[in-house]
Amino acid sequence: MTVMAGVAVMAATAGCSQVKNLATGECSGDKPFVLVMVDGSSTQNDPDRIAEQVDVVEAVARRTSDECGRLRVERFRGSASDVDTILDRDVTPEGATASNRNRNRDDLLAEVRKTIEDGLAASPAQGGSDPAGAMGRGARLLGQERDRQHRQLIMVTDGVQSSEPNLATDTLTAATAKSFVDQAGSLPDLSGIDLVVTGVGRVSGPQPPSSYINGLVAFYEEVCARSGAASCEVVDALLLPGGGGS
Repeated sequence: MTVMAGVAVMAATAGCSQVKNLATGECSGDKPFVLVMVDGSSTQNDPDRIAEQVDVVEAVARRTSDECGRLRVERFRGSASDVDTILDRDVTPEGATASNRNRNRDDLLAEVRKTIEDGLAASPAQGGSDPAGAMGRGARLLGQERDRQHRQLIMVTDGVQSSEPNLATDTLTAATAKSFVDQAGSLPDLSGIDLVVTGVGRVSGPQPPSSYINGLVAFYEEVCARSGAASCEVVDALLLPGGGGS
């Protein structure tokens, strides 16, 4: 991750503070359920792309830990069955005092980062990609947690979908994006879920032209809007924008 992107990630997560009941030490933060779906297709088969993915997940983990929440991380490829669960755990640090919790949080985040690094290494980036299908899976998983006040789905993906609708075409532009969404069939139900799609257009090798990246951004913005998400953020940089709950 570039220094600029790293600063942006940390700025986006600033202002989130862990809240503990002083009498009991119990966590009383927002307690979100944050699901990160990481692109594992061949267009991400590059050490730099994978290192960036790890950095973004770690930043998400820190924010989720600050908010006393649960974090699940999955890696998806070209079909609904080709998904690996990398991590699924509560990331609230233990400790009766602020200093103990801060120290324990650092240890917890180091453990989370190691789990993500090992998990991605064991889940090779290969084959096609179905971000829209992964979004549907994420919506179903988050839909099982409707008692949580805050649910967020973060898609870390270049957005280059190889399944239908196939977005690997130079006919995709901002002007034609809606017609591709029309071809997508039934869309996920994202009601009550904050959606972030980040890293759009960042592929291994030469980067695609801006007209194509703008088409990808427009496609996912339209998918998000039609899916009824509580909020939508789609960016072509690999960073976590400031969104709901941050």
